[in-house]
Amino acid sequence: MYPSLHSLPFSWGSRKLRYTSFLFLLILFTTTALLAQAPAKQWDKTFGGSANDEAKTVLQCSDGGFLFAGFSLSGISGDKTEVYRGDKDGWLVKTDANGNKLWDKTLGSNGEDTFTSVIQTSDGGFLVAGSTSSDALGDVSAPNKGAGSDYWVVKISGTGVKQWDKRYGGNQSDYITSAKQTSDGGYILSGFSNSGQSGDKSEPSRGKADFWIVKITSTGVKQWDKTFGGNGEEQASSIIQSSFGGYAVAGWSESGISGEKSEASRGLRDYWLVKLSDSGAKEWDKTFGGSGNDESSQLIETLYGYMLSGTSTSGISVDRSEPNRGAQDFWIVKTNIYGDKWWDKTYGGSGSDGNSSMVEFYDGYLFIGYSNSGISGDKTESSRGLNDFWVVKSDFDGNKLWDKTFGGTNDDYAYSSIQAQDAGLILAGMSKSGISGDKTTANKGSADYWVVKLNPVLPKAPALTAQAVSRTAVDIKAYGSTNYDCFYEEYLPKYIIEKSSNANGPFSVKDTLSTTCYESTTLYGDNYLLPNTTYYYRVKALVGRTASPYSSTVSTKTMSDVTSPVNAMAEWNKRFGGTQDETMQTALRTSDGGYLLAGSSRSGLDADRSETSRGGLDFWIVKLAANGIKQWDKRYGGTSYDGLHTAIQTSDGGFILGGTSSSIVGGDKSEGNKGAGDYWIVKISSSGVKEWDKTFGGSALDELRSVIQTSDGGYLLGAILHRVLAETKQRAAGEDQIFGW
Repeated sequence: MYPSLHSLPFSWGSRKLRYTSFLFLLILFTTTALLAQAPAKQWDKTFGGSANDEAKTVLQCSDGGFLFAGFSLSGISGDKTEVYRGDKDGWLVKTDANGNKLWDKTLGSNGEDTFTSVIQTSDGGFLVAGSTSSDALGDVSAPNKGAGSDYWVVKISGTGVKQWDKRYGGNQSDYITSAKQTSDGGYILSGFSNSGQSGDKSEPSRGKADFWIVKITSTGVKQWDKTFGGNGEEQASSIIQSSFGGYAVAGWSESGISGEKSEASRGLRDYWLVKLSDSGAKEWDKTFGGSGNDESSQLIETLYGYMLSGTSTSGISVDRSEPNRGAQDFWIVKTNIYGDKWWDKTYGGSGSDGNSSMVEFYDGYLFIGYSNSGISGDKTESSRGLNDFWVVKSDFDGNKLWDKTFGGTNDDYAYSSIQAQDAGLILAGMSKSGISGDKTTANKGSADYWVVKLNPVLPKAPALTAQAVSRTAVDIKAYGSTNYDCFYEEYLPKYIIEKSSNANGPFSVKDTLSTTCYESTTLYGDNYLLPNTTYYYRVKALVGRTASPYSSTVSTKTMSDVTSPVNAMAEWNKRFGGTQDETMQTALRTSDGGYLLAGSSRSGLDADRSETSRGGLDFWIVKLAANGIKQWDKRYGGTSYDGLHTAIQTSDGGFILGGTSSSIVGGDKSEGNKGAGDYWIVKISSSGVKEWDKTFGGSALDELRSVIQTSDGGYLLGAILHRVLAETKQRAAGEDQIFGW
């Protein structure tokens, strides 16, 4: 069952006519093996001075180029144009899209200064974050807060000119490992701290070292800080702002149940995942590990949970379900939104393999790090030298598709990776190799920044057919060449339908989830089908940020009984939203002659939004008069993700809103979640006052997509039930019956 689409009236001459055209796309998924093609190296670049230089992070900039950040011990030499400041300096290298150096910048003072994160700011500049042990000299404007290193952030212009810097720390050593920009324009910093309650650290130490989270404004003013740990040692490696609300931070822990750590230790070190509220309060924590050392290096968010990557020395034990391949392996853990483990995967060879980075791609995941293994286990290519860059590609279920090795005759370590705008992969790290193996340029010193760019791998152009089936409709079927799972993951296959220049286009297509990913669009205004006219269509698949080539052009002739309206002119058009993302899912004509717009919103109390946010994503409806003037708006939600997919007007003049919720009891949600996501329906009056809400679901993911009112006053709910189509008969009083096939 798929939701119906309703057209809005427009004035065409002296008459009001409704013209709705539907275009359907059927995507047939091919097997994983057909798409498992490893990309070749496109280019590599070496940057360095006469000493030791290591790139720790990479960013693609708005101009298409790249900014690499890390540290340098070199003076003016090679690619380094500025003098050495102290024991170790932060070093930035800016390139164009082809890796050609544009400028470099050295920032530091008389101690050790290094960068681990870089963010582009709205003014075209950058915020770089790392750690400093320097005194208030040179580029460091504030004195040391304690006996060791402090968090350090530096704001620079688009050409590398320093604008300001800020320092945060306690009475011992504190190290930044990750920084992200937040939705309010500020930044969230994470790392680990050995400090007690002192300086900028407002809470006491829990053990040897703890996770330390610092929230700052866009100008570096500290808003709050939080400490999380047990009685042992913890180090945070990665933080994200979660679309489920608040933040999630991951790293490793040696602690048992103590402090903020609610679960027992699994081995020597374990992955530790902590979920925070918007204000930094702990909501929950999860521990994953085997009997050995397990250290998480990166955290990303998927549509229905989180994924942690890192390095493990454990064999099959506790949370490790697969045997070790060698001394240490890549280890991946995927969870639901509450941190419950869904699956884990191990990749490695007979030697030592360490994970440092992870990227979600249009058709799976890429895990990046280093390896000294030869052909063995999951490693299909021979070692180039001592340690090499190693890339492992998997599908969305963690099944390995391919792996690639890049290196020279010496040590090469990959520390960071990103997906480039052209769908290629950028790897950044350090190399001690000269010209050898995959390294095409000579080393500049003892170790250099080494950057490897892989060719883009694009989905193939879809096959396409088109046929006019009525006066106002053309059916289009696109046979896609993607194995993307349209049900589970964040980026769904998107399609754009284009007519040739003899017609009006392009027309964007909005997805309506189903196991076959039917796509549809409604066309208004003068986009009607002229009689006895041939129209031409082509399709480009947009999967994530990656665009396929266009399909071959196909044509279809309209039916002869089409009556062509004239003098098309819209009566009015309106736009509604807040400062964050809003998505309209449906619009319906109401019994009073007006309209109801229904969808989801992440915005707070601003612009057209008259109510504050309940959580990460809320239902949002806007009631319009017949002339398009807004009458009122309402939002409904819990503490986490609540996505509206459908709305109908009921026989009593009110409305039923339906969608998917992962929220617990709170806000407008009166019943707890059943699984990763549940059916959630909200009954409201004609003025938007909530009357009741109901939650239905099982232990996994259930997505509500359509609601109809039945003749007995109840409701029929239809959707996807963990890849099984099912319907729920909901009576007005709240009882339910289940029908499925």
